[in-house]
Amino acid sequence: SREAYDAFFAAEAARGINYPLFSGGEPSLNPMALRIAGKYWNNGIVYTNGIRKIPDDVSFRIAISIWGANERNTRLRGDQAYFTALDTAAGDSRAFIYLTINRENIDDIAEIVRDCADRHIQVSFNDFGMTTEYIRLLESADAVDNPFFRMSTKDSNLSLRMDDRRKAADIIDAMIDDYPDTVLYSKLLNDWVHRTPAIHTIDPQTGLATDCAYIGADWHRGYGFDLEPLKGKRCCAPEFDCGDCRVGPVATFTLMMRLAGQMRRSKQAQQDLLELRTFMMRYYFGDAAPATDRIAD
Repeated sequence: SREAYDAFFAAEAARGINYPLFSGGEPSLNPMALRIAGKYWNNGIVYTNGIRKIPDDVSFRIAISIWGANERNTRLRGDQAYFTALDTAAGDSRAFIYLTINRENIDDIAEIVRDCADRHIQVSFNDFGMTTEYIRLLESADAVDNPFFRMSTKDSNLSLRMDDRRKAADIIDAMIDDYPDTVLYSKLLNDWVHRTPAIHTIDPQTGLATDCAYIGADWHRGYGFDLEPLKGKRCCAPEFDCGDCRVGPVATFTLMMRLAGQMRRSKQAQQDLLELRTFMMRYYFGDAAPATDRIAD
């Protein structure tokens, strides 16, 4: 109900939360909730598939998810989903395209960037992460009879190997050089996410990351559509396997945390942190991003 959403968002704002993230189910199907959240925050981000436009009176940033260029995205998301996503983003200063990179779509990256450049849309990247259930099904005969798991096998699936990540990194670096106004990404982050063998240290007893910026952070809490806390580890993707997780926000904030810890003793860390924060302001705030000198302060 309106009253339940209002009370929930008011409590989160009072707790000190200053930037909400909306994802999962499909936030565009519940514009009422987004409008009520707008009473308490000017800034936030909505992750959506772009099939339905977020109302103009919602001021939040909008990341429109795609899973490949037209042919591949059609297979995974449905006919016309790719061009519908681009049309939804075009002309909307809040929106950018958010490509989830997986083993199959790396060769689509350049085509997608060119399509976005032609339409004056920015594009950013996220890596496919395996859930614990996805890993279990790849190893299990249960997958054969599962109607929701029909495109992956142990030998052919979406998981990214290190050679896949390095290939993606090389293409993204080239796209940043060729389309600097289109690609919403950082070479520093690209190197961290795609050329580092592992971005987390994993506790062998629990399987959880010991150095993730989200896990254990009191300020970050995840809630389901019923406004109840998500079960499992406290992060933005509790169902993901920590060893494989390079989800955009997790990777970005974990790298920022590490650089912040090094900056007092390293000039390079200071420069890297400034580059990363500049990218983050553009990603999370768009045209409303603070000036670079304010970020430095």
